[in-house]
Amino acid sequence: MIANLCPTPAQTSAAQRMGMAMGIALWLALLGVPVRADSRVLALTFQALGAEGEIRTVVHDLAPGADPKSQAPALDAGLAAIRDFEAQLAKVPPGDGTPHPFDERMLSLLDRAQGACFWSEGILAPFGRGPALPAKGPQPEGPAACFRIAIDRKKATATLAEGAILDLRELAAGYAIDLAVAAIRSGAAAGTAGGTAPPDNGWVRLGAIQRSFGIDLKPKVGKWVDPPEPIRRLDPEFRGFYLSDRALAVAASTDEPPHLDQRSATAPTAAITVLAVTDLAVDAQLLAATMLITGSRSGELRLGSVQPNPSILWVYGSGNGLPLYIEHSWSALQRRAP
Repeated sequence: MIANLCPTPAQTSAAQRMGMAMGIALWLALLGVPVRADSRVLALTFQALGAEGEIRTVVHDLAPGADPKSQAPALDAGLAAIRDFEAQLAKVPPGDGTPHPFDERMLSLLDRAQGACFWSEGILAPFGRGPALPAKGPQPEGPAACFRIAIDRKKATATLAEGAILDLRELAAGYAIDLAVAAIRSGAAAGTAGGTAPPDNGWVRLGAIQRSFGIDLKPKVGKWVDPPEPIRRLDPEFRGFYLSDRALAVAASTDEPPHLDQRSATAPTAAITVLAVTDLAVDAQLLAATMLITGSRSGELRLGSVQPNPSILWVYGSGNGLPLYIEHSWSALQRRAP
């Protein structure tokens, strides 16, 4: 469970959290790779939610003698947003049937998690299996697992059913990335940089999930994404693609821990890798996991109701010959030339 993977929040103040971020991160890695004569890549690496992470920006159009580290506080703001989210997850108690207060960011995630449960018909069950919360009147239609939470946005509370344990493994990393991108892009980040404008480009990754914004993210490459490692092994000729202000998530049947169909607690048996590209990292993550579990045939039926329309690629193969590709709007992505 994500809540159990998160460190117990010994970091009780924003200043302590920032200090920890600075200590763990390698943002002193001013990589020194020239994009242009007046540009530098600034990178921050860290561990969060059980995965390796990286935040990167290209500082360009530097005036003579200017210090590119002026953007470092903006990257720190992104990491602080991830750390704050980790701490909040660690504080979520097991369900006891009574309302508990949550801030707006957590309520938004819980609301999205419940929506994902209904959309996937219980394949994703972020609130565990078991009976639904008692309902006033007839129980609405839908899997009981999706009714193990009641969210009251007006009162800023959520009620988890007795014994329910929050399991956001298929949403948390993507949501953390989205929070980091928002923090980096916000004017609040600029305030920590002594009036310097926030970066006009950025790239945030946690494990196999990433999101980019702006321009000039990779030296001499732009935002071209190389094929993920599982696909490179299957098909060395697979072409990378352009990730422009969007998010990518990769889910594979070989991942550990496995992606489970929560209705039966079973993992996919076929050798399959799924790539999902859409606007937000949280949506890319939950789409990749669900499409992996359902496979392409059932997955296509569910994608008809998803907006904005995502790009999905199912890759079937175990290494014996070239893989089988099945796509949904994958041709909408700009691909590298052969």
